[in-house]
Amino acid sequence: MRLHWNEKIDFLDETHQILEYFASKDIIYGDVAYRNILFNKRTGKAKFCDMDNIFIEGNPIDLVGTTTPLATYNNACGIDEKADAFVHNMLTFQTLGVDFPMYLDDELELDF
Repeated sequence: MRLHWNEKIDFLDETHQILEYFASKDIIYGDVAYRNILFNKRTGKAKFCDMDNIFIEGNPIDLVGTTTPLATYNNACGIDEKADAFVHNMLTFQTLGVDFPMYLDDELELDF
């Protein structure tokens, strides 16, 4: 996604606010990724467009793969209210160009 610095910050803030709204409804959104977010540069508004990887009303998240950030988090902590924040942090690193592994190995210890 080609955004100017201030647009990147707006994008990250907007997606964070959406995740906070989901959390207020007891929804955990597990697949925070560019491919699942529509962003209108003109309005600064974001929309999550892929809603199959969510935890809602006791229905578990559909984990895809074994080396994704969400799968790594799940192996360390289980899916809880911090899972989407963890995956959003991975998106933040990617958006800001921070060299951080998007796919974490099994040796990483997560202490939350």
